[in-house]
Amino acid sequence: MKTKLGKVLHVCKTLQQLSLTPKKFFVAFLETSNIDLAIRRQYWGTLTGWDLTLDVLHAIRNLTYKSDPQNPLWRNFILDEA
Repeated sequence: MKTKLGKVLHVCKTLQQLSLTPKKFFVAFLETSNIDLAIRRQYWGTLTGWDLTLDVLHAIRNLTYKSDPQNPLWRNFILDEA
């Protein structure tokens, strides 16, 4: 388990054993107020961590366009947030 792919697959298998989907894990990780989790995400909205936060947002955007470039869901979400 030396490669990034190997590590990601291991985490996905572990999530499956815990009856968690990656999305459910991700939302719980981001929204839970537990101090141990808060410490792990403390830089997401700061200059220190912003580049990787943008990588996450771009990856989500790219997934929505990859499945259907004409799908307005991402565009509507962004416009609603603006």
